[in-house]
Amino acid sequence: MISIYNTLTKVTETIVSEKQQPIGIYTCGPTVYRRSHIGNLRSYLMSDWLRRAIEGTGTEVFHIKNITDVGHMRQERVDLGEDKILAAAIAAGRSPKEIADEYTAMFFSDETALGIIPADVYPRATEHIPEMISMIQQLITGGFAYVVDGAVYFSVDTFGGYGKLSGNLANQLLRTIPSEIDHRKQDLRDFALWKEAEPGRSMKWDSPWGPGFPGWHIECSAMAGRYLGSSIDVHTGGVDNIFPHHECEIAQSEAIYQQRHTNIWMHGQHLLVDGIKMAKSSQNDYTLDQLQQRGFDPMAFRYLCATVRYRSRLNFTLKSLDAAQKGLFHFRKIMDSLDLDSNVSAKDLDDMKRYRTEFAAHIQNDLNLPSGLATAWAVIKSDMSGAAKLILIGEFDKVLGLQLTLHQEEQFPEEVSELSRNRIIARRNRDWVVADELRDRLRDKGIFVEDMREGSNLRMLHGRELIPTNWTCISGPNDLVFSPETTTSVDVSMILVNTDCLQDTIRCVDSISSHSNRHSVEIVIVQNGMREAVDAQIEEIYRDRQDVTIVHIESQIGDSRAKNAGVCIAQGKNLMIMDSSVEVTGDFIGPILMILEDTSVGIVGPWGLLSKDLKEFEEKTSGKVDAMQAYCLAFRRDTLEVVGLLDEGFRFYRHSDLEYSFRFKYHQYAIVAQDNLPMVRHVHREWERLSEEERELLSTANFKKFLRAWGHHHDLLEINSGQ
Repeated sequence: MISIYNTLTKVTETIVSEKQQPIGIYTCGPTVYRRSHIGNLRSYLMSDWLRRAIEGTGTEVFHIKNITDVGHMRQERVDLGEDKILAAAIAAGRSPKEIADEYTAMFFSDETALGIIPADVYPRATEHIPEMISMIQQLITGGFAYVVDGAVYFSVDTFGGYGKLSGNLANQLLRTIPSEIDHRKQDLRDFALWKEAEPGRSMKWDSPWGPGFPGWHIECSAMAGRYLGSSIDVHTGGVDNIFPHHECEIAQSEAIYQQRHTNIWMHGQHLLVDGIKMAKSSQNDYTLDQLQQRGFDPMAFRYLCATVRYRSRLNFTLKSLDAAQKGLFHFRKIMDSLDLDSNVSAKDLDDMKRYRTEFAAHIQNDLNLPSGLATAWAVIKSDMSGAAKLILIGEFDKVLGLQLTLHQEEQFPEEVSELSRNRIIARRNRDWVVADELRDRLRDKGIFVEDMREGSNLRMLHGRELIPTNWTCISGPNDLVFSPETTTSVDVSMILVNTDCLQDTIRCVDSISSHSNRHSVEIVIVQNGMREAVDAQIEEIYRDRQDVTIVHIESQIGDSRAKNAGVCIAQGKNLMIMDSSVEVTGDFIGPILMILEDTSVGIVGPWGLLSKDLKEFEEKTSGKVDAMQAYCLAFRRDTLEVVGLLDEGFRFYRHSDLEYSFRFKYHQYAIVAQDNLPMVRHVHREWERLSEEERELLSTANFKKFLRAWGHHHDLLEINSGQ
């Protein structure tokens, strides 16, 4: 039978059904306020592989996957983006049900595309409010919950096992409480089972405590109890569900049933991008349809996930997905080439038995899919007959679900076939100009041409192959190497990072070009996160500009990492990081280069900062300062051999310039503000589009990083307001 690592007991345990019935699996499904990103889908792939593995042993499965279509936050919090379903509905001018139905349909579509076997039941939270109310009433009667002003709270103190899943102790839990404290709670650790509806709320239901709506955690307890009873064989979800969601679910369910709620808790690790968890809030998320639009087969993502254990983090890049797709397509191509008319020999039967045993051992050992996939590759590379291979891979694929035996015969429109025929004729006539032109036309239609001795093979371009070859496309700065030396005659490389403020970037670039004729200047535009429409515009606008270099980063990485990518690709003897909100109005390069001729100066720019305590900074635009703001931050290339690149821990731009400035000061370089540089600052759109809460959160986190690094270096401050 299958053995799975149990998050609760911290050991690998065999899955068994105490009821001698189908194995009951409960999976925490999507909150349908937007399309699930592929990080979410990785978790659902995990539960699908679990189901397939169990069914592969001949055991039946009864799988429940809930749909959360209830908003859980109060109406007044919608403006801060916390009540996701209500916020999405208000933004779209539609009802919450319309929003939920639309994204539920998209979720089902994504699961189908990934070959995920449909759950037996997809219960919706809004259809199980009576079960939730009944469970809350039982908790109140049992002394586990209390009512305050139309709201109901679970009393954590009444449940002695709280924290056993996550390992969080009482004093640790108190430190995780949000800054906004609900003073109606008897204990800060208590959590809401039912919330009273505020005036004007659309998603509300009648209850014994007045109109309201359920808390998040009670939903799964109620729906799991409704379909799987008082005990669940396996409960799956992502690691971010462990606390507080699953911890609270255990408390609620075990308080009612007075027995162990779930035998095995199975959690999948995060999908990372640039080392950061994939999340919409981090602006590093991909949806499955976005990958399909870029030429990727959904099964390539499934294949990629199968190459890493579910309890290990998976760092996602388009490059790794491209490699996975090539591996998948190569596997299918080999399968297509098998001789299926051969007979299965006695030796084949012995080999098949050995490979079956090996594959089953890997899968049953905590879903070791990478090793299982390696066994599948060993099969097709073996000397077994084609018929034997087909049988065995077909069996393995019932678990892997990768459509490994899918026949791949590409059909091309007649227009494509005609272009190919004309190109073959041109090549026979040695008319290479026409042949090359026809190849380009085929390339524009997404067709790759492989010339053979006689004729040509055609295939569709896939994934990263669809990126125009004139683009410099990288996964991150690790794909580049910085050299402190340069052999070019470029005086200054201007580095700008663009996300989606294209018009600001164009204004900044044009202003630089208008006022830099006296110097050799290179402009490096770092497109942080590929957005096809924006990327295409940038390429089109600057296609013929010899002084502009464009580098496209596949996913939106942190601000400092994006700037480092620009620094690595830049060729200038001097480097200048410029914010796209800045507009140049005159010759700015000459004065900057003059100051940088003094080798004691490390950084120069127009907007400096002074501080007395490292906590409060005031702007100073003339003389020596403590730090330079990254609106414009210039330095010599050779100083980086000593100082290094920007600290990539600063994903948000705020305070990274402080940290970098102090690095220069630490190495005895002066920071100089020059007040006569002809530049103006416009609205900083990246800052303006953030809510006050987001600004505070991001800025505070970065400032803490700065203080941790330099808070003890008060000796670096130069307190001289007269300078």
